[in-house]
Amino acid sequence: MRRPAIVISVIGAAILILIGGSLGLRDLIKYGDSIELPKPLLTDDFSYPNGLVADRKGGTGWGDFQWIGNGMAVIVGELNRRSSDDPDVQSHRNFKNPAATKELFVSIDLRVGAAAVQQSDWWSLDFSVGVANPVLKVTKEQGSNEIQLKQGGTESSRISLEPDRKYRIRACYDLDQKVLSLWVDASPLAGGKIAPPPRIAYYDAKTGKSNADARREGVTGLDNANTITLSASRPGYFFDNLVIADRSNADGIDIVRNR
Repeated sequence: MRRPAIVISVIGAAILILIGGSLGLRDLIKYGDSIELPKPLLTDDFSYPNGLVADRKGGTGWGDFQWIGNGMAVIVGELNRRSSDDPDVQSHRNFKNPAATKELFVSIDLRVGAAAVQQSDWWSLDFSVGVANPVLKVTKEQGSNEIQLKQGGTESSRISLEPDRKYRIRACYDLDQKVLSLWVDASPLAGGKIAPPPRIAYYDAKTGKSNADARREGVTGLDNANTITLSASRPGYFFDNLVIADRSNADGIDIVRNR
């Protein structure tokens, strides 16, 4: 669904940032000019009929690319592992990445079901060149309950997963700055909706500096991704509201740019 234009006060935004305001970018509505946030490259809210996500072509910006792989299934508008017994653990989707893209941002909601989070559980969101050449991975690995950022090493967000909570995960890679960044905002489930992020996220494209929960600097071998993969070890980790953009302040990413 297209979101309406919003009115943002630059002065009001700056004041809220300086005093550690508790609102997200879309909440900085005050006096000023009406502006339209930059559009994301790709979106998918998984509003498909229940069943395997393989061969589905919904969302915006994907062209003819469809979901591939039988590991994940749609259940009431969310993407979930099909079955713990199925050897196929993932589904992925290719996309056409503009050649000029030097930064790529992703936002996705992760809902943890009622079952207790186990050390043996794992799930991941991967940006890659094809399926086998990773650029950026956001994951909960076996042996840890924390959301982590991976590529050429691991950085933890120090944010642990808990049952019956929803997490908004935002991450990016920056080819020029050789930086990976991860922001995680958590809230109790309230009517099935995530609360506004508890802080203003920002990213400086000129330096790669940010207030990310996890960062990796000096990462080598990065390349423009053209595939996103979602996977999980068992049912109970639900993905929703996927957004991919080449600007941090794009609609659905909502990260203040160049603070």
